[in-house]
Amino acid sequence: MITERNISSPFPPAAIEQVCKVLGEAVKGPEIPNLIAPLKVPEPPGEEHNTKWKRLFNAVGERQNRNQDGRALIRLVMEVMDPVRFDSDAQLEQLRAAVNEKLLLFGYELHADGKVRQAVAAVTIGGGATAGRRLAR
Repeated sequence: MITERNISSPFPPAAIEQVCKVLGEAVKGPEIPNLIAPLKVPEPPGEEHNTKWKRLFNAVGERQNRNQDGRALIRLVMEVMDPVRFDSDAQLEQLRAAVNEKLLLFGYELHADGKVRQAVAAVTIGGGATAGRRLAR
């Protein structure tokens, strides 16, 4: 499993955006404050009017900018993709494959237990998608 000392580099904003777009499909708006609470980033007033992915993106971005590392995105992925939050394995696996398409490009992989671990980085988008689909089986 990933520990704080394993993640040194911040993720590029485009990567955070793409992962948050997938995670936004897995949450309901009222759940977001509880899911971002571990990041210790309060939502500013009016933030609840933004789209779900944008709220997640803003929280991760703020925390990543403060810490200058990628721990915030990995933590959010594990919070949102905790298997207990899903009604069906099919829903979990579909979203897990989509998250892995993005994370594998940076050498991280979301496993069925909801934990993120280091992996061999995919070198192309197609490589991330192929590996993400393979892992979802």
